[in-house]
Amino acid sequence: MAEMTVVLALLGVMLTITYTGLRVVYDAQRVSDNQAWFAREVGQPLDELAQVLSQNTRIDSATTQTVTVLVDRPRTVGTALQFDHLEQHVITQATLGGAGRLRLVDTIHGTDDLWNPTVVVRNVTWTDDLGNIQTGTPLFVFLDESGAEVAPADAATRARQVRVTIVSSRNGRLYRGSRIVTFRNR
Repeated sequence: MAEMTVVLALLGVMLTITYTGLRVVYDAQRVSDNQAWFAREVGQPLDELAQVLSQNTRIDSATTQTVTVLVDRPRTVGTALQFDHLEQHVITQATLGGAGRLRLVDTIHGTDDLWNPTVVVRNVTWTDDLGNIQTGTPLFVFLDESGAEVAPADAATRARQVRVTIVSSRNGRLYRGSRIVTFRNR
């Protein structure tokens, strides 16, 4: 009987150690999954938008959820978007996607000699869980030289920076990332 008690106690210790080890691995995997999701859904679109918006030479139209800019030279940043000798007309907007979910969409057009959009070079959906409109968070807030907010209607003439904020949701939680981008060519 004493031996049976010792064996059961040791078995209990071993099961506790095994369970604790598995729980640590599970928790670490969950944290890793959330970080990878955030990088893909929020971080990557912010990086891409920062590259495009910093190089714009003209804002054609702007609202708090949409911006259309002209980038008048090929992007030389190390991305898959290096279109040689192709000026780009970029439209970034929050649109209604399937199942009533908002999407962040980036459409890049080539341009003709007068900088008018021509053929669509790339159409990318960055996220299908954009939460900006539901939370009342503007995707774009335009700023002047002093950092004061500029109305979207005046962005073409007065804006020198833009604060891009992406709100996305996962498992019922909202995640937010933001970046201020300075226009280099204006």
